[in-house]
Amino acid sequence: MFFSYRPEKMSKLPVILGNLDITIDNVSPEVPNFVNSSYIPMKQFENNSKAVVTFEVEEFVPCIPKHTQPFTIYNNHLYVYPKHLKYDSQKSFAKARNIAVCIEFRDYDDEDSRPLKC
Repeated sequence: MFFSYRPEKMSKLPVILGNLDITIDNVSPEVPNFVNSSYIPMKQFENNSKAVVTFEVEEFVPCIPKHTQPFTIYNNHLYVYPKHLKYDSQKSFAKARNIAVCIEFRDYDDEDSRPLKC
C-alpha cells in the first residue's frame, strides 16, 4: 500500500514484507502492578507470580530544551557510543553492516581506569 509513495531515490531499495498489529485499549487510571522504566514499583504492586506487570515506556526526548527534564530517579538504561569504528575489511560497502561491541564496567570514567572483575 505504501510502496507507491516512495521517493524516486528510494525506489531501488528492496521491499521487506511484514505486518504491524496494533491494539488500542481503554485502560483505567488505576493500573495494578505498574513499574516505571527503571523497574521501580509505582502503584499497587502485588508479589504474585501470575500477576501481569505493566511497564512504563520511556521515550527518547529530542534535544529541545523545553522538552528536557532533569532525572530525579535512577534510570536503568545503558547507552553505548562507540569511540571509533574500523572499516578496513569493508571493501564493497561504504558503511559497516555488523558491529561487535565489547562492554566493560569501570569504577570511574578516566581513560586509564581498569575494568571491574565479574
